[in-house]
Amino acid sequence: MDKVDLRLKFRHGAVPSQQDFYDVFESFWHKEEQIPPEMIGGDLLRQFFGIEQAFNDAMDRLNGAMRMMDEFRLRLDEQDKRIYAIELSLQPEPIIPIEPIDPIDLPE
Repeated sequence: MDKVDLRLKFRHGAVPSQQDFYDVFESFWHKEEQIPPEMIGGDLLRQFFGIEQAFNDAMDRLNGAMRMMDEFRLRLDEQDKRIYAIELSLQPEPIIPIEPIDPIDLPE
């Protein structure tokens, strides 16, 4: 019995039989039961592998983005080094203090 038939047995106003209840319970796997691999439908497997592929694709994109960020960081570090070097070259020469001349020593 498929899901549609089961739903019809339990629609509003219907009176399901004891067998209908048994059919509902037999249509599910209990959490303690081992599901034989041959009983797993292709749709479930395709769905699982589709999710797995989507996950793998997302991880590939994330890894690519991380590689791009690392390259950008390296370029930024190099740019910062160049800017620092330019700033150092543009600084004026340090002013060397000159000792004051004693007015007594000045010629008149």
